[in-house]
Formats: sequence, C-alpha cells, structure tokens
Amino acid sequence: MAVPQYQKAVEKSRIVRLLPQLRSLKDQLEVYYMANGTYPADNAIDTTGISISGCSYLSDGMFDCGDYGFDYNGYPPHAEPNVVACTGNAACQNLSEEGESRTKLKWYLDHTSVQNKKECVSKISGLCNSLTGTWN
Repeated sequence: MAVPQYQKAVEKSRIVRLLPQLRSLKDQLEVYYMANGTYPADNAIDTTGISISGCSYLSDGMFDCGDYGFDYNGYPPHAEPNVVACTGNAACQNLSEEGESRTKLKWYLDHTSVQNKKECVSKISGLCNSLTGTWN
C-alpha cells in the first residue's frame, strides 16, 4: 500500500517542478499571438525564438528536457492549439504503452474556443485529483 502512495508523491513532485516551464511556454506563445495575430505552426516554432530553459528542441513543437518533455500543438493542423507537458517521455507520446509518458498535462491557449482549459491524464491512480490547487 505504501508503494503506490510513494509513486504518486514522486510523480507529483516531478509535475510541480515542470509547471513553471509549461507556464513559460504558454506565455511565450500568447506573446507571439499578440504580436502576430495567430499562433505559430507547430513545425515552425523553432523559427520563432520560443524556447524552454534547459531543454533542447526536437521537431514539430517537441522539446526534450531529459526525464520530461513538452509538446506544442499549433494551428494548423490542430484546431485548438495547446501545450502539453509530460513525464517519462520527451516526445509526450500516448499513455497506453509501456515506456511512454506516465503523466500528461494539456493546457489550451487563450485564443481558442476552449481557452485556458486544462486536462490531466496519468497512469498513476489519483495523481490528477491530487493536483487540485496546483494545476486544476
């Protein structure tokens, strides 16, 4: 019984550590929108000067930060641009397969029909509910 609670505590601490970088990425995209009237395409974000401290740009809006990563899903092709933070996999893949992300946080950008909507999905039971006040 103690092992699942320990796993949840460790994962929650990882999430809390990456939230400032997720906020920074979102804020940089909002500034870009204000200057240009649109969000950049995810495959062109590397040409905008948008970056995440301590992370390297991979491609198509993905940033590798070691044991976690970020993914910007821009328009086009995504109808509702968002930013995603994930633990366990730099490419923010699905949570369905072993070795992929453990937890994913998705934050929709301000100038979308679902502005500022936040979603959390985790392989670790109860983790998303425990983020109330920190994330939700």
